[in-house]
Amino acid sequence: MKDFQPYQPFQYENTQIRLDANESPYDYDFGGDIDFSDLTLNRYPDPNATELCKAFGDYYDIDPQLVTVGNGSDELISLIFGTLTDGKVCVLSSDFSMYKIYADIYDKEVALFQKEEDFTVNIQKLIDFCKTENVKCLIFSNPCNPTSLGIKREEILQLLDNFKNSDMLIVVDEAYMDFWNESILDTHYENVIILRTASKAFGLAGIRIGFAVASEKITKTLRAVKSPYNTNTVSQKLAEFVLRDKSYTADIIKKILKNKQDLIVKLSQIPQKISILDSKTNFLFLPNAGRNLYEKLLKFNIITRYTSEGIRITVGTASENELLLSAMKELIVSR
Repeated sequence: MKDFQPYQPFQYENTQIRLDANESPYDYDFGGDIDFSDLTLNRYPDPNATELCKAFGDYYDIDPQLVTVGNGSDELISLIFGTLTDGKVCVLSSDFSMYKIYADIYDKEVALFQKEEDFTVNIQKLIDFCKTENVKCLIFSNPCNPTSLGIKREEILQLLDNFKNSDMLIVVDEAYMDFWNESILDTHYENVIILRTASKAFGLAGIRIGFAVASEKITKTLRAVKSPYNTNTVSQKLAEFVLRDKSYTADIIKKILKNKQDLIVKLSQIPQKISILDSKTNFLFLPNAGRNLYEKLLKFNIITRYTSEGIRITVGTASENELLLSAMKELIVSR
């Protein structure tokens, strides 16, 4: 632990355009529609977030008894590594950086699976790797953060079917699946956990709500090992309210996807070709972009996410995207 460093969030200014954290650019306008008068704040919250689980179940048409609510997906990932894994953990490169961090926190041996040069995943190679390495827990995001690429449902099922009778736990993080249509949320495997979040499509990153969908046995264990009151009353109420407003979320997803497509088209029209991966998410990944472009965009008050393999850009509002395009044109064409 002595080598760990505290997380240092970016210090935003009001004038800056935030395209670095994959949040929704649209804030839900609760207005006077939500009634807080029935909230009992002098009592602890519902430990199982019962009404929120029901709202989640209604939204995705799944059994709410198989849902565990967490203080963001991060808490659930931490719980999984801390209590449900015993042995070697497989993470993919590149993938969500917190998987490796939580594995290190809980002193898990990590087997790192390398993706193809184009950042895609060869499912058969991954299956063979897990067997050869005697992996006890496999975790990955689909669609992937940071590459924005997705693995089709049929390939995920091929993976799950290969290990359905094994003692290997498989965690599929579908944080961005609301922007694609290849989910496995309707499947039933005893050794699989599917993670979802309210932070992306629902625009609720500020209230920290995540979901784990799993078998009855795993769900019972997750609910037993989590903190008794891990999600607060207000967050539960807000998330439930938005989940029940299906038309709003559908409109926001449609708007974000349109903004993304418009942004891709206009970026492709810049004279100097920009490489963009085939995004299945609410962000774009530019694999050949380096720190130089990231730092120059900062001078235009535009914040993106720099990684060692490229730049990740969250899809913003139409006006934010236009400002990004204007800056990109000036930087790339003039250099």
